Amino acid sequence: MKDSLLQVKYKALGMTRQLLCERPEQEALLLEILVNKMGDNVKQIASKAVYELNEVVKIHPVMKPVIVKEVMAFVWRDPKSQ
Repeated sequence: MKDSLLQVKYKALGMTRQLLCERPEQEALLLEILVNKMGDNVKQIASKAVYELNEVVKIHPVMKPVIVKEVMAFVWRDPKSQ
């Protein structure tokens, strides 16, 4: 995710979503990674993160409250604490 190449970040986001949907053992960490990428400086990466989260909701609609909670925590997080 920290690679400077855009294509590598795109692939990493897709793999993170795939892992979240198929192997939920590290659900909290994978979800946090996807949500944090919504704040990426590159708007294409931030948009891709939102797309991948939307795909997770389509595949697993039961996860919607968990995703909303994580996104709300991201939105209301203090930017100075990063």
